[in-house]
Amino acid sequence: YDGILRDAPALVDAAGEERASELYQIIGDAYFQKGDYVSAASNLEEHISRAVRTGREGKYQLAYCYYQTEEYEKAVPLFKEVSRQRDRLGQNAYYLLGDTYIRQGEKKLAQAAFSVAAGMDYDRKIKEESLFNFAKLTYETTYSPFGEVIRAFQDYIEQFPASDNIEEAYEYLVS
Repeated sequence: YDGILRDAPALVDAAGEERASELYQIIGDAYFQKGDYVSAASNLEEHISRAVRTGREGKYQLAYCYYQTEEYEKAVPLFKEVSRQRDRLGQNAYYLLGDTYIRQGEKKLAQAAFSVAAGMDYDRKIKEESLFNFAKLTYETTYSPFGEVIRAFQDYIEQFPASDNIEEAYEYLVS
């Protein structure tokens, strides 16, 4: 990645429009992999603005950059777009969309996003975290302490009995 970041920016000016778009994507990915989300975002934005077609992975990376830099209003539409496809990337996008909504104070929207992520089986850890977050949000946003709240925590306890959050889940269930 260091070699890309050293050499690729100088090539952008000499490249044609299509190649420049590809170089911005490569540079953005290198910054992304190094954890420099501000620089990654600016390069990925440039790539997306110039590209005829962009893949879901690039949009996910840009959404994640916005998420990491607390530009949640920019992250939401990209996470939504990526999550349309039911696969590992879509499940992850739904999970991060849920967390983004929490950070924006949108508990009901977060609850819905976590519910969808919890319903997918591509990544067991994301499923676990999503189901736990869904159950907690159901507890916080539901007026009746019965029915859906109890069912959500029972589902969590049944599916993840060895979870690090199991004691907390039982405490919610008892209360």
